[in-house]
Amino acid sequence: MPTPRSFSRTGEPLPAGVKQVGTVRSGGKTLPLYLVECRIDSGSIQEIIFQEKPAWLDFEVLGKRNDKDNFYVDRSRKPAADRSGVHVFAATLERPPVEMHIMPAAFGNLYQPGEKPAMTATLQAREKTVATLAWTVRDLAGKTLEQGSKSVAFARAGEVVKVETPFAQRELGWYRVDFQLSGADKTALLQHTAYFSLIPADTRKAGYESPYFTWNFGGAHGTIKDIGVTGPLLLKAGIRSTHVESEAVGAPWKLTRAQFPRLSPRSKDPQLAAQEMEKLIKDQLAKFPHATMALIFHESGGGPFPLELVGGQTEVDEKQRAYDQAKADHLALIAKAYRQHAPQLKLVVGNSGFVNPGLLASLFRAKVPREHIDFIGEESVGMTMPPEISVGRENWLNQEVARHFGYGDIPVCACYEWKSRRSRNLGLERHAEWNVRDVLIGHAWKQPLIPTFGLPDVTFSYYHTVWGDGAFTHNPQVYPKPTYPAVATATLVLDCAKFVRLVPTGSLTVYALEFQRDGEFVYAFWTARGELDATLEFERDATVKHTEMLGRATTQKTSARQLKLRIAEAANYLTTPIALKSVAALGERTFPRERLPAAAQLTTVSAMNRIADWKLDRAVDPRIDVPAKPPINSTSFRRPGHYELREVKDEQ
Repeated sequence: MPTPRSFSRTGEPLPAGVKQVGTVRSGGKTLPLYLVECRIDSGSIQEIIFQEKPAWLDFEVLGKRNDKDNFYVDRSRKPAADRSGVHVFAATLERPPVEMHIMPAAFGNLYQPGEKPAMTATLQAREKTVATLAWTVRDLAGKTLEQGSKSVAFARAGEVVKVETPFAQRELGWYRVDFQLSGADKTALLQHTAYFSLIPADTRKAGYESPYFTWNFGGAHGTIKDIGVTGPLLLKAGIRSTHVESEAVGAPWKLTRAQFPRLSPRSKDPQLAAQEMEKLIKDQLAKFPHATMALIFHESGGGPFPLELVGGQTEVDEKQRAYDQAKADHLALIAKAYRQHAPQLKLVVGNSGFVNPGLLASLFRAKVPREHIDFIGEESVGMTMPPEISVGRENWLNQEVARHFGYGDIPVCACYEWKSRRSRNLGLERHAEWNVRDVLIGHAWKQPLIPTFGLPDVTFSYYHTVWGDGAFTHNPQVYPKPTYPAVATATLVLDCAKFVRLVPTGSLTVYALEFQRDGEFVYAFWTARGELDATLEFERDATVKHTEMLGRATTQKTSARQLKLRIAEAANYLTTPIALKSVAALGERTFPRERLPAAAQLTTVSAMNRIADWKLDRAVDPRIDVPAKPPINSTSFRRPGHYELREVKDEQ
């Protein structure tokens, strides 16, 4: 919760909240001494102030903060290596004349049809005074939808007044509420931002066979330990698999653990190890009789990246061969145990993100039996890579390893720690969009397990890593981000639906997926970037249901078997009794997120309308033709393409 303050240079006017109160001698110099007001955003940490037992508050005064690479692990709250020129001698904390604690009417601030969204502000005076509470409700686009306020006169210190703030919103979706408490002189005292969401009723028919899983730390890293608290949140989102003690415990919310974690014996004796595995497997089956798959490896490391995939040759020495064989022997031990004691479970082999191709190559070089592998496991993080890359490319890459070593097309399955995405990097809206597209692309790959958001944001230092993000703000606040209703909408619209095909759209970055369910068709549409109008042509005229990403639905009718649809980066869906024949036309693509500022000064470098002004550079460029040698990263797959220049007439 940083509160930055800037100081003027000598001779410049002092900023508001800063005044000189004297001088001080330091380093042989006489320097000005300032009294500086730093307003702390304590309204954003109300759970620490009011709900932590015992109450505590830490604060720290820093100079320049870390401004180096804060992506993978965010260290921006830590001091930079540069020494600050500011000396701090003392600090005094000042309490507001009125304290404010905002609480939702329902845990998670989720509301289904028939439930009225509301919050309560508990105001407690520290003196006789007057205060005004104001609130504004906005949608995801930032549009103001409603406003309200209430003034309260406190007769004495210690007086408590509760202000109910019911909201008028009744449409499904996600909403932001900004509260502000002002004092008698209209000065802002406290602010607090909350989120709430209106979601549809849970009419899903899918049970334990549902593919949707969510990572649940179960109390670790400051998360929620009680499944009785998280269970209802998962049920309403259509999640049917998570970390739960057993199916019996998770029964009220239809929860199982569809994918067993890595099980491994401790004994090195083959006979004792086999007995251990039998017990481990049977214990898991007793807890989760509806489980469908099991992991063999989990964050188990890998061998060298197979350079054959980028046009090179992997060097394998005796040490590497021994490593490969050890991995193969481990796979054989575990796989044989599962085949004997739980033959119904599918075996998922592979894990650990970008090192996974190395693990697979080790196994394939050791010529493991194909019958030991039902699925290649994939568990890379998504971070800020678009889903079309972070899901599609990683699945392709792992399959490519199998194909190279002669194992053919082995299907891919996600492992349960799949695709962490950070809203602090993406923003709330794109965080929702990409989580949904992860789900949709997982369907297109026919993954039997499709992990999605975590519950909720973690706390402590783990929050500042790429794994710390969820569909709710941290516990015990637990406000829904747009990701929650977005994923809940996807699981509802696609409930029990089976992926059929990728519908041709005429563009490699405009996507249309076809699903079927009980005689009807469901279509999901989105773009990788930008938005456009599409003309859809159906087999015959029909009434279709259009559902937006956050759940709002309307009924539309085709005309002359056609329907106009706006397709954007946020997925939207059509449910129809008639099959889509084709995407007949795509309109001009626009990029509203990339509009230049109105005052931007632009210079036309080239109108790009004369072929004579351009030529192809065919020289070798190491940034494109990357050598096939370690270390391997995403740029290692770059190769120069085959291009030609042509002059065409194009209004765009």
